[in-house]
Amino acid sequence: MGIDLSTAVNMFLVEISKTNKLPFTPTGEPNFPEIWHDDPQDIADFNQHIGLSDDGSDSGKESAD
Repeated sequence: MGIDLSTAVNMFLVEISKTNKLPFTPTGEPNFPEIWHDDPQDIADFNQHIGLSDDGSDSGKESAD
């Protein structure tokens, strides 16, 4: 298309900002890590086994920070 990567990324981000959605329709299955599908009780049991107090109730709510 004759534009550099920086310009393309900026255009992409501006479009997301203006429309609050992706400028394309994602296809295919999301490829989430297997841990995201773990049962919260299994997580709580494992954490208790290794001495952590996490009860697993926040499973799947991890921050990207």
